[in-house]
Amino acid sequence: MADTVKLTGGSPVQSEVLVNSDPDCCEGDGSISHPLRVTSTLGPRSKGVGISPGTGLSVGMPFYIDSSGLAQPAKGDSLVHATAVGIVTTAQVIPDRDTGRGVIDYAILGVITQTPATWNGLTGGSSGLTPGATYYVDASTAGHLTTMAPSGGGQFVTKVGVAISSTALLVQFGTPVAASGG
Repeated sequence: MADTVKLTGGSPVQSEVLVNSDPDCCEGDGSISHPLRVTSTLGPRSKGVGISPGTGLSVGMPFYIDSSGLAQPAKGDSLVHATAVGIVTTAQVIPDRDTGRGVIDYAILGVITQTPATWNGLTGGSSGLTPGATYYVDASTAGHLTTMAPSGGGQFVTKVGVAISSTALLVQFGTPVAASGG
C-alpha cells in the first residue's frame, strides 16, 4: 500500500509499506489504524509453506531443515544440525491446505505445554522440566534437550528456551554458537 511520509525539513514523499504476513498467525495490515499483530506462534501451514517431517521426529523435539527441505531432529554436533528452527507441537502429520503433502505442527516462539512424561523422554529427567532452567539442543542425542550447554570440540550451543513450569517451555530459539571446549 502507498503511504505519504513527511521527512523532517523536507517535502512529503511517497513510500511503500510492505507487509508479509500469514493470515493464520498474524492480523492487521501494518497501518496505524490496523497494526500488524501476531495472533499465533505456531508455524504456518498454508500457501504451500508447511514443513514436512523427515524421520524420527516426535512431540517436543527441536528440529532443523535438511538439504531436502525436511524437518529432522536437531543435534548440537554440527552447525547444520544445531540450527533449530522450530519445536514439534503435535504428534499428527496433517495435509497442507494447498499442496496436500503431510506437514507438522510446530512452534517458533511462545509457550508450549506437554506432559512431564513427554519432557522426561526428551531430557532424561524424572519430573518434567525444571522451572527457570534454560534448555539447549543436545549434542549427543538428536531431538533431545539438555540443561547443560554442549561444551565439547565440534559441538554447538543452541538455546531452545526456558522452562516456566514442569510442563511448559517458553520457546526462545538462539543462534548456534561453537562450544568453547575441545
